[in-house]
Amino acid sequence: MVYKISKGFRIWAGIFLVLILVGCNAKDKTDDAVKRSEVATSDKGVTAIMPYSYYQDDENYKWSAVDTETEEVPVLSDMTRYAVWGDNLYYADGSLWLDSANASGKIVGYSLLEKNFILELSLSDIAEAVCNYAGDFAHLYINAFCADREGNLSFIADMADKNSEINSYLIRYVAGSEKIECVRVDEKIPGCRQKTGYNTINKLISFGDKYYVLMNNEDIYVLNSDGSLSGKLDVENPSQTIDMFVFDSGVWYSGTLVGENSIFRVSPSGASEERKRGFAVSENVMGQADNYLIVKAYVGVKLYNTDTGESTDIFNWTNVGVTDWYVDNAFALSDGSIAVICFDDEKGNVLKFIRKIEKSEDTRKELTIATMGQSNLLDRLVIKFNNSQTEYHASVRYYGSKTEFISNSDAQNKLYLDLVSGKAPDIIDIYRFDVENLVKKGLILDLGSCLDSDSEISRDEYIESILKACTIQNTLIAVPLEFTIESYAVDKKIGMEITDKNGWSFDDLTAYLRKNDGTLFDGYSRFGIMNFMTDSIIERFVDMDERKCDFESDDFTMFLELLKDYPENINDDNFEENMVLDSVLASNFEEFQWTTHNFPDGYIIKGYPTADGEARHIIQTSDAYAVMASSKNKDGAWAFIKFCLKSDIRNGFFSPEKKVLNDMIEYELKNEGKEQEGVNYSSTMKPFVIHYSTQEEIDEILHVMEHVKLSSYSYGEIMQIIYEETESFFAGDRSAQEVEYIIQDRVQLYLDEQD
Repeated sequence: MVYKISKGFRIWAGIFLVLILVGCNAKDKTDDAVKRSEVATSDKGVTAIMPYSYYQDDENYKWSAVDTETEEVPVLSDMTRYAVWGDNLYYADGSLWLDSANASGKIVGYSLLEKNFILELSLSDIAEAVCNYAGDFAHLYINAFCADREGNLSFIADMADKNSEINSYLIRYVAGSEKIECVRVDEKIPGCRQKTGYNTINKLISFGDKYYVLMNNEDIYVLNSDGSLSGKLDVENPSQTIDMFVFDSGVWYSGTLVGENSIFRVSPSGASEERKRGFAVSENVMGQADNYLIVKAYVGVKLYNTDTGESTDIFNWTNVGVTDWYVDNAFALSDGSIAVICFDDEKGNVLKFIRKIEKSEDTRKELTIATMGQSNLLDRLVIKFNNSQTEYHASVRYYGSKTEFISNSDAQNKLYLDLVSGKAPDIIDIYRFDVENLVKKGLILDLGSCLDSDSEISRDEYIESILKACTIQNTLIAVPLEFTIESYAVDKKIGMEITDKNGWSFDDLTAYLRKNDGTLFDGYSRFGIMNFMTDSIIERFVDMDERKCDFESDDFTMFLELLKDYPENINDDNFEENMVLDSVLASNFEEFQWTTHNFPDGYIIKGYPTADGEARHIIQTSDAYAVMASSKNKDGAWAFIKFCLKSDIRNGFFSPEKKVLNDMIEYELKNEGKEQEGVNYSSTMKPFVIHYSTQEEIDEILHVMEHVKLSSYSYGEIMQIIYEETESFFAGDRSAQEVEYIIQDRVQLYLDEQD
């Protein structure tokens, strides 16, 4: 039986109920990596799952998505609410907003292991039960939903009567019978509704003979089966995302509490009995393996040790053919597999199953792609590439993090460790990596030779200035799929007063600042000014090729003295409504207007200051792939890059491909000058109207593209030294000369270490 449902309605809530391991013998543990363990049932009625060793890394096995097209799975595209208990999925097919005249739709139960439907409960039956208990209603909305191991379903619902009085009810469907129980609960839970009248309850768990109700992420109420209050727990310092789940035969909650992420047991009386180490709030509990929690993280699935707080990655989503941006939830099943509810562009919400398979079953050559982290485009390309391939299989290795900040240098060091240990990736997404240093060490392959020798793709298809920007020491390191332009615009009058050239230099700016009162940088902090002038500072005081620096100079002293008059931080008092200098960040033609409309008297896009004063603008590429010279699968690496370049999967940013960019220009000119409603998200936050670009505006942007440089991450460590050491000068604790001596020593030491 398959239910046909409409497309595109995303899941927005869930109940995370898990499976509890009771035990396994020694013999089981020798075989459990590849077979189903003994399933037991505890006195609390929670099903056991695979032991911890099943989820440990095994060189003979890999996690892989099962082809769900061959399996009988339900259509989930219009699923509006769901709950999981054990191996069963219960979900609402249709809207949970009901009125007295229309209560169509149903609650469906589906066995995730047996692949069959086990329940169909009409919403009209629920509506009738509420009417029998409380009388006719104007509308009813179910806003919390859970199940238990017997297949009983429980709901928290708001009901508005004909007089618009709203009451909250606990509704319970008893599996295997026609019985639907209903009891009013808002009288037992004071303050459970907002002033608007609607319920603030957002999570419900049925466990044993109790109901655990999370209200507004601030209070947990424990109700008896008859709806009476058993206890209440006030959550201290709650976060915005508290989750409740079953673990170790008890109900727990997680959140950012007591200064860190933590998990707590909730007693039947409502007390917080025990605290364990926690995990990221964005991570949801899927199940349990021994004393480990199986956790759905943003990047993939991991094991979390409740005793030590340490976590181990099981797999990331991309490597099993799932785009992490589209994953709604996942559940560990008793056969060791993992059921994933995720979104599909064509089918809406779908079910996928991830299982362990023998590596020998996949004979494709493995390609490893290194990335700092988050790229929806890369994830989608990898999945599509793998689906098209019989010879190669690409997997993603994260050196950064999707959930927390990791510095460029730390991620870079992780890469260096892999390089020296023989675990180098085949491909690098160059965003945030210091590729310049890798090129200087001869570690990056020249893709120019690949372009020139390939009969299906040519460098003539791409904008020359973009390819030139991606060329370091005669090595074409990458061909970006898309790019964003970073630059600076300045008030036209002031810009021409500083210099009549297209760009500006370090000397141009410092000379202007000495003669004027510094209005150029109104609204900027000292940090912002140094960041703006990074390239000119490095080029003026550091010789990266010769590994020499000269910070003990009159020019650097003068620069520090000028910066002393600017604030340490930006606040409303030193922020001007109409800035004369503002950053430009544009991924398409319209985004240029977000900044440039701030200049009513006209503007010039000057770019970043440089040592020689030549115009310089930056392109930021989040999806540009370089090949490691040490790769044993260079042909496969080029096959992946070529696949990406020829693919139509894009975010709609500026493209280095001439045809794509010309199509963008043609679309703009077809609607030239026509207005589009928009809001400025730049610093002034003033509403304004976006229009399709004129020929003059397009020509200006094309001119900018002719003078671009690839964003560099080789200066980060040096600038960090400057930021750190100049603080004592600005605080008045050290003289400029003392600070310059320290900077000179630290930067020179850093340069020496690069050799």
